[in-house]
Amino acid sequence: MNSGEICMSTKTKDLQSTNKFFHVYNRGVNKNIIFFNERNFCYFRQRMLKANSLSSIEIIAYCLMPNHFHFIIRQLEPFGISGFMRNVCDGYAKQSTKNVLEVGICLKVNTR
Repeated sequence: MNSGEICMSTKTKDLQSTNKFFHVYNRGVNKNIIFFNERNFCYFRQRMLKANSLSSIEIIAYCLMPNHFHFIIRQLEPFGISGFMRNVCDGYAKQSTKNVLEVGICLKVNTR
């Protein structure tokens, strides 16, 4: 790869790779809303920024939509994305479930 060339990985096996760019996204179960109000967006963004500071990834861009989100991430160490997503999604799902007073799953288990 040339120094100015961008390679966007779509393969799970590439999670071992470093300095590759990944498009990571997730959505609510059955395409349900996961951000119910502005407070939810802010809380998720706080978790995302905190997890980013603790992990070995670099967030290039992100987009939060009412029922899903997207990240463009560069992984700096092998499997850095896995830890980042676990930290962000698990904590947010627990908090949003508690706030909405529902028992169940907020986010899909599989991410791509």
